[in-house]
Amino acid sequence: MTLLTNTNSFAKQLCVAVFAIFIGSQIAEGALLVPYWQSLSASEFYEYYADFGPMIGRFYTILTIVAALISISIAVLFTTKKYEESRYAILSAV
Repeated sequence: MTLLTNTNSFAKQLCVAVFAIFIGSQIAEGALLVPYWQSLSASEFYEYYADFGPMIGRFYTILTIVAALISISIAVLFTTKKYEESRYAILSAV
């Protein structure tokens, strides 16, 4: 294998790992956090969110930005290289 092949393989694995973490975090939020939040009274929720909201916000903000940048970067790369799959990459970046 050449260095370029190893680099491409690593980049692909890194992108898949980031998307897996992103999807997993979205599922965890929907399946665990939202039902828990719904079980709280309004005052308990506001107290909880005052304590943990900034931390949750930072986590999801960073993760969402990285996932979006990967999609956009792949769409740009596929379009500039004129790959047939570029339309799917563009669609996933929108």
